[in-house]
Amino acid sequence: MNQTSNAKNTKPGTMLLVFTIVLILINTLLTFIMGSAKGHVSFALIGYISGGVFIIPLLIVLIASIWKCNRNYRSRTKIFMITSVVVLLLNIISFLAQIAETANM
Repeated sequence: MNQTSNAKNTKPGTMLLVFTIVLILINTLLTFIMGSAKGHVSFALIGYISGGVFIIPLLIVLIASIWKCNRNYRSRTKIFMITSVVVLLLNIISFLAQIAETANM
């Protein structure tokens, strides 16, 4: 019985996965809008999106995986989600600053 409860705790729940995927989609859309407004061409825009949305959270997950307690799928998903929330907040602040800058021109 103890092994099944441990196995259940290592898998992320449906809501955690859905929330993480929604955050990724929102981050991708917002990063695409900001990159397009800055005038990036398509290949630079792909790098801009992948770097901001995927590479930074994956690096944080890799660094957190140094500790043994963070080496299961649930912990990695939580860390990716929290990092995505931070990236989303930074993107929103940058987006609002960009809007304010264009409004002042």
